[in-house]
Amino acid sequence: VNMTYIMSMVENAVKKDEMKEYLEGIGNYYIKNSESNSSDLAVALYSGIHEYYKINSDIKIIFEKTLGNMLSGTEFDIMTAFNCIYLQLLSEIKKNSPFQLDKQCYIDLKNSIIENADRLKNYKSNPNYGSTNDNGAYEYIENINNYFESAYNHKIL
Repeated sequence: VNMTYIMSMVENAVKKDEMKEYLEGIGNYYIKNSESNSSDLAVALYSGIHEYYKINSDIKIIFEKTLGNMLSGTEFDIMTAFNCIYLQLLSEIKKNSPFQLDKQCYIDLKNSIIENADRLKNYKSNPNYGSTNDNGAYEYIENINNYFESAYNHKIL
């Protein structure tokens, strides 16, 4: 991963108010992922947001605000926000993150999952989010939450 390139992507996203597009890997913000066709969210977060934070800590507030907005968006927005929050939490648990998400992000996430449960159960278009599961993306969320509870004694929701 070319760190300079990732950092320039984050800088552009901040300048152009396109953090959502950056996190979702839309357009010029797409980061090649060796495991799937979706943009590499782990690289976007760890090599992008975390590294940029060391230069400009305002990125945390922008990141949190973007996540909050995404949680009231489409199913894809909600799932991207969920994945960002779970990757961030994993980084915090492993003490690899330069910052901690505000607790409000977790409250907003839980509320969004509850409010949008039916939509998420029917969201099966993205193979990463349960195209084979009866409960679609909702089941994916439950599986990740259960994994966190068993592996780290910590719930996301």
